[in-house]
Amino acid sequence: MSRLADQKGIDLLLGAGDRLVAQGWSVALLGSGDPSEEAWARGLAERHPGAFSATTRYDEALAHLIYGGADALAIPSRFEPCGLTQMIAMRYGTLPVARATGGLVDTIVHGETGYLFEAASSEGLLEAAGEARQHVGTPRWDRMVRRAMEQDFSWEASAETYAALYRRLT
Repeated sequence: MSRLADQKGIDLLLGAGDRLVAQGWSVALLGSGDPSEEAWARGLAERHPGAFSATTRYDEALAHLIYGGADALAIPSRFEPCGLTQMIAMRYGTLPVARATGGLVDTIVHGETGYLFEAASSEGLLEAAGEARQHVGTPRWDRMVRRAMEQDFSWEASAETYAALYRRLT
């Protein structure tokens, strides 16, 4: 679920689309933006009916259904100052498979609450998705899902962290 824009790295996901399906993933893409990326996504859906879905519009209700029904959420952003998608996904118990950048690194712990990859490439995404795929349905996956759902990204938690830092410094 994303804007189809260069920042979001959707081209990395689309470039990995055929190989993600070959790894055993079913992919549901929801978003709109760059017309060439929309067409690319629709082409993947045509090649992989039943395994790759491309809904090229904004649909908040569908987004929540996807969050609630997915095992993992790919977030291949080239840069992400904060990011809400990963926090929403974790609350739903959907583990992020995300590029290690910006706020994604601040909120995801690799192997504990999701999976991170360094390279801004389809290959980087595929490697992390492959690691995640090995764990789906295992006790380790279940522990990670619980850990992800327990994360507290509320303003209250952030305020307490800052207050504790200020108390320690004074």
